[in-house]
Amino acid sequence: MSANSINPKTITDYLITLLNAALHPSSVNPALNTAQEVIDYFTANLNGQISSVMVLYAGEEPTMAKLDGAKLDTWVHVEVHCWVAYKTTNWTPSDAETRRAAIATAVKNVVVDNRGKSHNALVPWDFLTFDGKSQAGDVNDETGAPYLLEIIPLKARIING
Repeated sequence: MSANSINPKTITDYLITLLNAALHPSSVNPALNTAQEVIDYFTANLNGQISSVMVLYAGEEPTMAKLDGAKLDTWVHVEVHCWVAYKTTNWTPSDAETRRAAIATAVKNVVVDNRGKSHNALVPWDFLTFDGKSQAGDVNDETGAPYLLEIIPLKARIING
């Protein structure tokens, strides 16, 4: 009999759906005054966008259940990369920090509101949580444009069997 393991893309795709809704300009947060593009692949060329969010698969941690060994318990690790232009026309470093904080808050709210099937029966995971401290810093995209980057690590637990 084969295990009912989940395709990790199911996790990233669902997170993207949730984040697209949370980062839409009609959301409660006024700092998100333009739509954020949420994508499921890494790119270092942001084409001059003020901000972009990437949801990237970061590995799996499968284990067998301790009691009978027939159940597969898997943590799927995901990184949410939040890129915000540091300075551009009519955009200041203060604007960048405000936008970065707004995106990070939206990500945290998505995790809290969708942390398990008891909170949202539609989610493909049994439990969603943070996977340690976020990492933040200044980076350049491939065109040399300066960006603030925050990487928020998450992990989703899927219990099969």
